[in-house]
This record gives sequence, structure tokens and C-alpha cells, in this order.
Amino acid sequence: MRDELQKSLRDRYPLIFRSALPPRDPCGPAPDPFPVWGFECGDGWFDLLDALALNLQHATTSAGAPQVVAVQVKEKFGVLRFYADGADDRQRAMIELAETMTGRICEVCGNRGELVSKNGWMMTHCAAHSAGSDESPRRVEMLASCGGLLLADIGVSETERSVGNKLSRGSFSFAFYLQCMRALGRTDFRVDLTDVT
Repeated sequence: MRDELQKSLRDRYPLIFRSALPPRDPCGPAPDPFPVWGFECGDGWFDLLDALALNLQHATTSAGAPQVVAVQVKEKFGVLRFYADGADDRQRAMIELAETMTGRICEVCGNRGELVSKNGWMMTHCAAHSAGSDESPRRVEMLASCGGLLLADIGVSETERSVGNKLSRGSFSFAFYLQCMRALGRTDFRVDLTDVT
């Protein structure tokens, strides 16, 4: 992720994305990777990470949930991995939903994407960024109940089965995508249309 986008997330959510390394005991455990490496993923997931952090922090400040602290934020096997300390069950559901959604959002540009395999590497890319790659079977890495729980909070009635079906078949309406973004606390997002023909 570009430095300016990383700085934006760190500045907006300093309690989640700590930038300073704590004092280290040379005989103690290794430091958490996040303060050292930062965001190990592409710019395309910036909006989703922003929405996730907004919701996680809101749960702490307004609902008394524990303070979530990012330990590592990276792409692994083509999807986001958000390792954190301090999350309660509801916050873990938010994290799992965001991780799962990255399997449908291009890591490069943020447009709709799909999980593909290219030379043995898994990645989530849009058609423009995955040109020439071999498509792999789609995977769903989240419990559908997490999505249903968060959607119910904003008044959207979706069963665990219907959410699971949408995610496993890899196709859902843009309205469902917007509902998921709203459930994550996102009120706006950007769309890059430079590669649209």
C-alpha cells in the first residue's frame, strides 16, 4: 500500500494501527510485525480497511467493546489477513466479513475482482489486472453467520444460508455489496474508472 494511504489510516485510527515500536526486551518475544512492516497489501483494499477500522473503533468508543490493536495486516493466499489483539466476538465478525469481501475486490484498484491463480500465486484481481492468469476455484473463508449478524444490525434481513450462497457462488448484486459496506460503517467509497472501456 502506498505510504500516503498507510499514513491516512494510521492518522485516523492511531489506537488500532500503532506506528511506534514498544520498548523491546532483547530476551523477550519478537515485536509484532505491524509497526515494522505496516500494511502488506495493495491500494485496492484501502476503502475496506478504512471502513473496518472505523467500525472497530466506533464499537470501542461508543459501545464499550475492547480496543482492537492490529498485529499484522497483509495479503495471504489472495485475501486480506487482519490479525489483531483484543477483539470481541462482534469485532471478529467485522474482521471476518472484511477479509471475505477482499476475495471479491481487486487488491490493485478496488474494483470488483475475483480470486485467481497466476503462476502458483493466489491473488484477487479485476479482469484488467488478472489478464492472462489461470482462474482457480473460488473459496469462501468466512462463516456466513458473521455477514448476517452485521447486516441485521442495519435492518437488512439475510439468512446465514443466503449470505453463504452469495459468497460461495462469487456473484452478488451491487446493492448487496453496498449493504455490506454500510454494515461495515462505510458511508462513501471511491471507484476508479480509468481502466473501464
